[in-house]
Amino acid sequence: MCESGLVSKKPKTTLALVCGKIVSEQDRQLLRAHFEERGWLLWDDVWLREKLKLMSEGGYENSPVAVVSKLLLRG
Repeated sequence: MCESGLVSKKPKTTLALVCGKIVSEQDRQLLRAHFEERGWLLWDDVWLREKLKLMSEGGYENSPVAVVSKLLLRG
């Protein structure tokens, strides 16, 4: 991809974890601190919920992601 010019010549990688559930708020804070100390990204259930909510508030989109976000947040 670098050779074809699709990405930067010196791409920077960052480790990340996406998780759908963290058992307790204490665990969440410990994980956030651990990831932050190492320069990693933690996308937890709070982050996922916020992003899904933003996507679901959009107008009509013929996109599977938009439709699924609206369905997941119904209720």
